[in-house]
Amino acid sequence: SSVRRCSQFHCFHGHCLPEGKADGCPLCPNAAESVSDIASGSERLRALFWLSGLKEFCTVTVDSLSPNLLSKGKRLAEKLAAHAEQDSSGQSRLALLLQRSRSHQGQDLVPSETQRPRPPILLSENAATHEAWQEALEEVHGNPMNLSGDVVDSLLAGSCGMPLKYRHRIWPQWLHAGERRSRAEDGGLTFAGLAADSVPEKVVCTVDADVPRTRQDFVPESQHEILRALLLAIAARRPEVAYAQGMNQLAAVLLKLGFDEESSCWMLESILEDLLPGCHHPDLHGLFRDTAVLDILLQTFLPHHAAVFSQVDVEVLWFSVDYFITLGVSDAPLSLVACLWDLCFLHGARALFCGILAIIELFFPVEQGKGSDPDPEDLMRDYKTSLQEASADGFAARVLNFMHERQGGVSAELVEGLRASLGPSSSGSEISSAKSSPSRSPTAKQGFCPEDLGEPMTE
Repeated sequence: SSVRRCSQFHCFHGHCLPEGKADGCPLCPNAAESVSDIASGSERLRALFWLSGLKEFCTVTVDSLSPNLLSKGKRLAEKLAAHAEQDSSGQSRLALLLQRSRSHQGQDLVPSETQRPRPPILLSENAATHEAWQEALEEVHGNPMNLSGDVVDSLLAGSCGMPLKYRHRIWPQWLHAGERRSRAEDGGLTFAGLAADSVPEKVVCTVDADVPRTRQDFVPESQHEILRALLLAIAARRPEVAYAQGMNQLAAVLLKLGFDEESSCWMLESILEDLLPGCHHPDLHGLFRDTAVLDILLQTFLPHHAAVFSQVDVEVLWFSVDYFITLGVSDAPLSLVACLWDLCFLHGARALFCGILAIIELFFPVEQGKGSDPDPEDLMRDYKTSLQEASADGFAARVLNFMHERQGGVSAELVEGLRASLGPSSSGSEISSAKSSPSRSPTAKQGFCPEDLGEPMTE
């Protein structure tokens, strides 16, 4: 078969091996008539694996990435941290970043009543979805934790994802909320005690200011006191972090979906510590680390978008700040958020990054960005509007495509390796005394990257 070699990567886009398509992949300008025409031994081997259907051996790994790309990612994380340090003033670093990010999107830090109204909240469910889940659970005697990752992925990629009643059963188990509650109670800590505990007055003032800013379509004014108690409990539980903007939006989703405040407390703690470590820390080292990781993944898995961003001066930070501090809640409708959280709670950090890749690919107007003299603020405003009006249809399938198909998939090892490479040595400083939950992610496939065949890539 004829293959098309990506000039930027060791492995191959799905479109690089066309099935009956004469034009091939538009992202790959360099054509090769056969595997033997590919100069690199490691690339020839990967091409043979791909053509043989062994795509799992084509997985991108940290070792297969360009050293220059990794160095650029490290410099980006350090640059963001340095700028945040210079911006120190009366406001928190996160508030300043939010202002800077949203100023390029035509948004105010505090949403005004004149902004575009959000579409009504709908979590569409149908009989076929319920029947599919019920049949799958019958195969494992009703225990959702015994469902295989492949089965759950197939269910989530269905027309309506996961019915709400199963989220009430499965999310706390995926997040090990019961284990966290038990460990805390063994240490004499209860939710009621934490909610009544004293926290610094500055934290109370910040919480009181943010509660009314929480999405009103998630938490109406009648539930503000419940949200306030939940946020103060989290602040008391994690005094080294206390409270940071974005936590209110995370808590709002759990309350909107019907979880009580006590369950929400332990689930929120797991989200902050296991899925978004350091993103809400006062020095924001986790946010800067994950922004750099996203930048590398964009250049690797969405190179066309990355090229457009560079050409029109769209910064990756404009996507990452709201996404990582609110786990997608800031802009997306509830149906899409719930779908994203299903995958994140099941697969961990790899789904977190595949989620933002899918959102960018689906909703950023990349073709508009190739026009004459595009305005980056107009592009971001259109992106936000498209996301706010988005349907969850096909979203899970797109996230799973990034996880399992694109260039062999975004593996857990790749994400963990990038986070370790780009994060500061003190990246665990935000973790509270409570032990982290055991990993929930299914075992990811190992990429094939033998040292005797691999050669460093050049840019």
